[in-house]
Amino acid sequence: MGGCCSAIDALAIQYVREIAVVLRTRDLARVKSFYHRWEKAMDMVPMPDDHHLEIDMHKMILELPALSDMHADSLAWLADQGEAWDVRGNNCTHGCEPGSCGRKAVG
Repeated sequence: MGGCCSAIDALAIQYVREIAVVLRTRDLARVKSFYHRWEKAMDMVPMPDDHHLEIDMHKMILELPALSDMHADSLAWLADQGEAWDVRGNNCTHGCEPGSCGRKAVG
């Protein structure tokens, strides 16, 4: 892998493994708990309000290829909220090599 995904370390790998489990539940309380556990280690921005956190939760689901079975539901939920988002075959728009990232913001 190249680009921004080339410096994945053990902490980041653990983060992705844990967030995938949490996101699979679609439980906002669990997402909040996860966020509080990881915010310092991952230098996260302050947690948004519940509505925006739920939007972010669905966008994170779309970023993880391991959760591809949930992508259609999250895309539909985001569309219902007026949030355009697309998953395009892991083609990154922020500098990664093709196949190394799973997100693309739409217009």
